[in-house]
Order: sequence, then C-alpha cells, then structure tokens
Amino acid sequence: MLFFSKEPCVNNFRESVFLIVIGLFCCYYGMYFMKRNEKGTAAASFAAANFAMGMWNFLRAVKNMVPERHYLFVSSLTYLVIEFSAYTLFWFAYQYSVPYEKQNRALTLVLLIFPAATIVALLYAGPGLFALSGTKPLHVWDYLHVIYGYVLISCAAVLLVIRSISVFQQNKTGYMLLTTILIIFIIQNFARYINKLGYLPELSGSIDYFYDVCTFLLVNLAFFAMYTDINEILISQCRKTLFDGLDQPLFVFNRDDEFLTANQRARDLYGRITGVHLRKFMKYDEIFPPDVFQRLGIPRNEEGEQMYYLSNVKAGMMFFCTKQPVIRDYMKKEIGYRCTLFDLDSYNMLFKNMEANAYSDPLTGCLNASSFFMNIRVEMQSTQDQCLLVAVGLDNLAEINTALGHRAGDAYIAAAAQILRDVLPDSRIYRMESSTFAVIFPVSFLVRLPEAFSGIRSACSLYSKTAAIPLVISAGYAVIEDRNVDVNAYYATAFSNMMLDRRAHASV
Repeated sequence: MLFFSKEPCVNNFRESVFLIVIGLFCCYYGMYFMKRNEKGTAAASFAAANFAMGMWNFLRAVKNMVPERHYLFVSSLTYLVIEFSAYTLFWFAYQYSVPYEKQNRALTLVLLIFPAATIVALLYAGPGLFALSGTKPLHVWDYLHVIYGYVLISCAAVLLVIRSISVFQQNKTGYMLLTTILIIFIIQNFARYINKLGYLPELSGSIDYFYDVCTFLLVNLAFFAMYTDINEILISQCRKTLFDGLDQPLFVFNRDDEFLTANQRARDLYGRITGVHLRKFMKYDEIFPPDVFQRLGIPRNEEGEQMYYLSNVKAGMMFFCTKQPVIRDYMKKEIGYRCTLFDLDSYNMLFKNMEANAYSDPLTGCLNASSFFMNIRVEMQSTQDQCLLVAVGLDNLAEINTALGHRAGDAYIAAAAQILRDVLPDSRIYRMESSTFAVIFPVSFLVRLPEAFSGIRSACSLYSKTAAIPLVISAGYAVIEDRNVDVNAYYATAFSNMMLDRRAHASV
C-alpha cells in the first residue's frame, strides 16, 4: 500500500482482474452508502473510504499492465491515492467511533494538509521526485509518506478496537471481524513494504497473494459491518424520513432503549428544561427519569407504552408522548423506536384556533351559521326577554356571478359584510348561507331599525358608485317571543320578510 518500485512490474493478468473486481466492489459500496448519507452517521466517510480504496486497486491493476514509459506517472497517482485512502479510512473510524457531538471537524481538515502538499509537490517537481520507494537512499518525502499512512491506518484500527470493546452494543461481532482483518491488513501491508525494500526475502513468493486476499476481505467485511449496523441504519432512516419539517421534539432510541439521536427542537427543549446535554447511548430512563418526568394518565399496558403523558413539575410543562416503532426499509424488521413529545400548552392554543375556525366564516370574517344556532339557543334558554332577529341579504348575487364571475361575487359578499360591521359596530354578525346574514338585537332596538336599514342602503349606494354592478341589500326581521318555538321558525319569518323587501326593490 505504501510503497513504489522504479522497476516496471511484470504483467500479471489474473492479479489485475482480481484487483479490478475489488475496485468494482468498492465503487458499488461507496455509491450505496453515499445515497444513504445523513447528518450524524458515518455513511459519507465510509463511502469516501471505499472510493479511495477502489481507485487505489484500479491503479494497482493498471500498474501491472502499463508500458514502462507510463509507469512512473501511474505510480505517482497511486502514491497520492494511497494517502487519501489512509486518510478516508481514519476519517471513517473517527466518525464512527467518536460520538457525533464530540467530533472535532478541524482535526479531520488539518490532516488533509499532507495530501494537499503532495499534490503541490507533484505538480511542482514532477513524479520522479517522490516515486523512489524501493531504491536507496530514500527521499525524505518517502519517509513522510510512509509515516503519514501508517499512523492514520493504525489510529483507525485503535479507534475501532476501542469502539468494539466499550460503548458499542449492537453488531459487535461484525465490527470485531472488521477490526481483526484491519489489523492483519496493516501487518501484511508493513511486511510487504519491508519486503519490497529488500528485507524478508522469504516472503516474496506469497506476500502479494495474501495481501490481495486480505484487501478483498477488508472491503467486504467493512461493508457487511456497516450494512448490518442497526444503529447507523436507524439514525439514517429517521433523519431521512422524519427530521425535515418536523416541528415537534423527536428522540430516536434503539431496541435496547439507548438514545441515538434527536432533532434540534428536542435538543433545545431538553437542554432548556433539564440543563443537561443529550449523549449518545443514554438510557431512556436517564433522559426521562421518573422523579423529573412523571408519567400520568394512561396505564402501563401495551397501549400505554405507546401513548402516555409526561409532566415536568419543575418546568411546569405537560407533554403528550408517543412511542412508535421504526421499521427497516425492505426487511420490514423493527430496529428501534421514535419518541415524539407534543406540548399540551401549544395544543390548547391549537384547539382554540380550531374552534375559532369551526365557528367563523373565512370569506367575511363573520361568525357562521353553526355559531348562530348555538348562540341563539343558549340565549333563548338563559333569558326570558324578547329579542330581535334581523335577516340581511344581497339582492343580485346571481346576476353578479353570471356577469363578473364567482370571484367577483365573493368580493361583493365580503363588501356587504364590511358594510354591516360599519353600520352595526357593536353587533355580532353571522353569515348564514351564500349571501344571507343574520344579526340578533335586544327588542329595544326595534325603534332604531329604520335608521339602521337606511344606513345600510346609503353605504351600498356609496360602494356602487365605483362598482361594475350596483350592490343592493334587502332586510327583514322577526321578534322572538316564545322560547318554546324552534328558532328556525323565527329565522324563516325574518327571511320571508327580507324577500318581501327584495320584491319591493325589484318593483321600483
């Protein structure tokens, strides 16, 4: 991995085919995980490691068959790809082994300085300056190249070992196999490098064969370990399908009740309530301890495990909590669950808004017919006083809709509602059906009714001066006396009187 020879290699067709196969596997695995890349996962770094490893194996295959005049150039490209391969392997191990909230992005960027310097040096001095491994004395850049590569892949192995024996809970076997083959790969890599420098000549016959097999196993075991890592799949799937656009706090746990990730709304809310930062692999009872988040309302049966109330006494907040299983795509296997908190204070406001929408008319802003019948029945039951029911309607809505269209008709209805509000500012106005409105007054308002009707018609005349078709409103009323009579009968009387007024307008 970390060597070059100035002597052209003997063509080895079978080895080249095997290396191309490894490279194709790497490219497929890289594309597979790049499509599944999500924040908080190691998918992107794993994909990058596979692309770098694939390119390295393709170049090794080319070196086996390239003419001598191109050998030094291909070796120089391989030299550079080796550094990126070591870097991306370390990047993957770092992202996978270090909790997301503790990762230092600056560290991963600083390590790119050496490959960047190699690119500059190759462009400045040409390939002959660095492709000297295998000759003596070695150039100083060869020593730096070897140290850089082996330090990074050795650190990657150490990180995976630590991960496998400490906080890692699921898929332990897969990552222990990956770590083992990585260590073997490093040992064989170093032995191969020493062999190419002229040491350990007894290994010359078999070291390349075992090295290629070890590379093949490393690539495929790494994919197997990532593909079967339920935690990574769960984080990726939840972020892809749930996090975007979700306003509610969302927590994701694996099957062992260990916390994996949360959206920003959940992190902010939890930190504000408890003053504690969420950490990966915290148990559910650590995040929601019973003495801080009291569970209320629903018994602990199967249904109660999916929906329940959480009360935080210190913060004075009540939440409705739902726990829903997360099913892995294609396999239909439960891999964990998501816990969503709904702030009941916010929902009370939502219900109030829903109630307001249920009893109001969106076009005019008036109360609607449902609100009218509910309010007048309550009023009729709560008092014995007489009251006045007035019906008001547009005379010529059908003509307006036919001539100008329904949108213009809606504008006339809204204008009529505004006229009623202006003339009767202290009254509750109800839009009944289409262009008809109802208003309830105390019976004492009867003496002021002619004045009110006159004001409505004056406002209509003023509006009609700038309108394509005049706005004409008719009105009628009924006095509610007997509380035992259905309110619909009184409304029908007021409506009939309104129609009489309309016919009077038509005859003028």
